Amino acid sequence: MNGASLDELSVIFDRLVGLPDEQRAAQLAHLPLDPRDLQRLERMLSADADEDDPLGRIIAASAACIGSGKGDRLGAWRLIREIGAGGMGTVFLAERADGGFSQQVAIKLLRGFPTRDGIRRLRQERQILASL
Repeated sequence: MNGASLDELSVIFDRLVGLPDEQRAAQLAHLPLDPRDLQRLERMLSADADEDDPLGRIIAASAACIGSGKGDRLGAWRLIREIGAGGMGTVFLAERADGGFSQQVAIKLLRGFPTRDGIRRLRQERQILASL
């Protein structure tokens, strides 16, 4: 693999991120990546494991609040409850909470990195739902 895209690296990242250190190192050693891409992947894995990463702490704190009844807001929307979860992410029933008008919607929160394929599938879902 020469000049791997972020989409390709994110697929590999998802496969490796949950492995114990020894297994991860063994699989990294056998990946057909050029040194620059291997270094990018290792930085991605290292950043994910960094408990002192301020952005990671914010994301973790926000994720912990979802469904807990406190701070369940995304912009103008208040998350009411989880509707379902699948391979792409989790879907919540939400309602408008800014007083502008009354409306209920479904909000999908995606897992992992937004890959081109994931964005394409999300757009397809949006089109299907819009045509209903």
